Amino acid sequence: MPNHQQTWSVGSWLSPVSSGPESLPATTTPHALVILNQPVCSVKYLEAIWKRAAVKLCADGGANRLYDSLATDDMRLRFLPQMIKGDLDSLRSDVREFYESHGVPVILDQDLYSTDFGKCVAEIERIESESNGSVYHDIIAFGALGGRFDQTMASIHMTCKYGQQEKAQGKSKIRQIYLASNESVAVLLMPEHRHRIICDTKIEGPTCGLIPVGGTVKAITTGLMWNLDHDMPLSFGELVSTSNWFAPGEEEEKVIDIQVDAPLVWTVEVNLA
Repeated sequence: MPNHQQTWSVGSWLSPVSSGPESLPATTTPHALVILNQPVCSVKYLEAIWKRAAVKLCADGGANRLYDSLATDDMRLRFLPQMIKGDLDSLRSDVREFYESHGVPVILDQDLYSTDFGKCVAEIERIESESNGSVYHDIIAFGALGGRFDQTMASIHMTCKYGQQEKAQGKSKIRQIYLASNESVAVLLMPEHRHRIICDTKIEGPTCGLIPVGGTVKAITTGLMWNLDHDMPLSFGELVSTSNWFAPGEEEEKVIDIQVDAPLVWTVEVNLA
């Protein structure tokens, strides 16, 4: 059984804020935002994420989505990304012209073995390398779910790839990558930690799920309507815990505890449109 407990919350970066940095909850790890080529959330939630993100990148056509989600140029100037990066096969010329005219670098990366998401993660790692390892970001990938199924699976693959890579490097803290859309948030749970998930019921749930992604997974959970134990292994073709729910109750925060013996995706419904 892992000794270390990792506690995290989607609400730590998604809960709407009133004004000013004093309204932001303290977080132990800075966040990096990558906007992908799927619909962007409403301005209320975009502003919440934006204020909490130390790094803000658009992956190719994600810049189109950001631009189109904001009604005026004045609004667009409030949400200027630090960079647009990718193979640039989706970036519209009018969007490129707008962002370049306001000092946003547009970087062509033609690596055929990396998605635009992966290219932006590589940029985050480059930024971190300049701090000599003193800065390390959890990543919010907005638009990583939904749209083409192969791209959704590529996003899930990214979380598995980096989870296994950081495990192999012996890192005590594994980077949290939040895959998000207007309807769902998904996170990879690694077996090196016990996971305590604090769920804000004003934003999340009640529907949630636990999806095995690398073979059979034995999980122990508390806080769900249908909890799991080691007598209920999860695997495709056998049991997959989709359409689970938070345990009944009127609490504004739900606490979900999960232990796994292999990588498992936790997903929860949201409504951010």
